Amino acid sequence: MLKSLFAMNSVLVREKDFLKPDSRSDIDPARLIHLRTSSMTHLKMSAHGAVRKSVNAKATLQAAVSRGRIRAGFTLIELLVVISIISALIALLLPAVQQAREAARVSQCKNNLKQFGIALHNFHETYSELPEGNSAKDDLYHSWGTRLLPHLDQAPLFARYDFSKPWLDVTTPPNGNLGLATVNLPVFLCPSTGHDFAGATDYGGIYGSSLSGLPFSHSAGGAFDSGVLLAVGFDLPERRKERISFADVTDGLSNTIAIGEDSGRPAADGGMWANGFNILPLDSRPGLDRANSLYSDHHGGAHTLFFFFLVHFISDNIDLLVLGSLATRNNNEAVQQ
Repeated sequence: MLKSLFAMNSVLVREKDFLKPDSRSDIDPARLIHLRTSSMTHLKMSAHGAVRKSVNAKATLQAAVSRGRIRAGFTLIELLVVISIISALIALLLPAVQQAREAARVSQCKNNLKQFGIALHNFHETYSELPEGNSAKDDLYHSWGTRLLPHLDQAPLFARYDFSKPWLDVTTPPNGNLGLATVNLPVFLCPSTGHDFAGATDYGGIYGSSLSGLPFSHSAGGAFDSGVLLAVGFDLPERRKERISFADVTDGLSNTIAIGEDSGRPAADGGMWANGFNILPLDSRPGLDRANSLYSDHHGGAHTLFFFFLVHFISDNIDLLVLGSLATRNNNEAVQQ
C-alpha cells in the first residue's frame, strides 16, 4: 500500500513537471493521454498487489494459529516440568543450607566453651584457685557460672547478686537472686538447643567419674570428688570444704575435662546457670541423659572444655574407661588425645 502511494506521488510529480507554464506550448495531447493511462494502470497494479499481499499475510497468520505455532502462554506440561526442576534444585540445596547453619551453630557452641576456659583461667589468676561447682554451705547453692560472671563481661549482673542469700532468694528487691538468675545469657546457651524457660544453660561443670575404678563416693578420694568443679561446703564431715587449684590437677590440665555440654537440662534438675546443681559426673556414655551425662543436639557426641581453652568433641562411642580418665584430675591416668 505504501508503494502505491509512493507511485501515485511520483506520477503526479512527473505530470506537474510536464505541465509547467514555460512548456505548455509544446504539449502533445496524445502523449499526455498516454502518460495518464499508463500511470493509472501502474497504480491499479500496485494497489492490487498490496491487497493480495495483505490477504496472503492474514491467511498465513490464521494458518499458524490453527496449527498451534503461535501460543499465548505455557502448556500445563511445560509448567509441571518447570515446577519439577525447581523442586529438585530446592531438594538438593536445602541439606547444604542446613549443614552450613549447623556448622555455624557448632562454631558458636565451641566459642562459648572457650569463653568459659578464659574465665576459669582468669578466676584462678585472681584467687589462685578454681571456683566451686556448687557452693553448698548454708544451703545457698551458688553455681560456678555465677562465680564466673565478672570474667564473662557480666560484672554489673554479678554486682547485684547477693551471695549471702540462696540462689533462689526473692526477698531482695526487685526479685532477688532468682530474678537475676532468669536473665538469658548467650554464653550459656548452645544455638542448636531450644529452651522453654528463662536463665537456661547448656553447659555443666564436671565433678568426677567412677568409670576409671574410683570408689562410688563424694568423700575425699571418691569418684565424685575427683573432678575440678566440685560441690563444696555440704554439712557432712566427709564432704569437701575447700576449693581446688591447678596444682591439684596432677593428671595434666590439658587432659582433664572442666565443663561439658548437657544441653536441654530441665530447670528443676540444674538446668539454670545460677543453680549450684548445674554439675554432673561422667558416669555414662554421652547422649543417654540430659541431666546426668554429656548431652548435645549436635550429631554424634558433645563438646567438652579442657583447660588452656582446649575444646574437644567427645563421641557417643568413646571408650568408657577413657571417658572416666578424662573426668578425673589426679588418678594417675595418661590419655592420648
